[in-house]
Amino acid sequence: MSICLMLLHFAALCAYAESMSFTKEYIYQASEQDSKVTCRNNALTQVKRLLLEEIGTYIEGRTEVKNMQ
Repeated sequence: MSICLMLLHFAALCAYAESMSFTKEYIYQASEQDSKVTCRNNALTQVKRLLLEEIGTYIEGRTEVKNMQ
């Protein structure tokens, strides 16, 4: 999860020259068949997906068209 946050932080720095942080809280409901490893991997995958959706929405809202580009 920290890798994802660092990547998102770096992307925000490059795109807008300002620091942005995105955080998301997620609770994974484990089943009886899940191990600690699968729970962690599944939760991390879901948090990454939620963060990418939020960042995509943010970037889309900040996009400007200049000189037809």
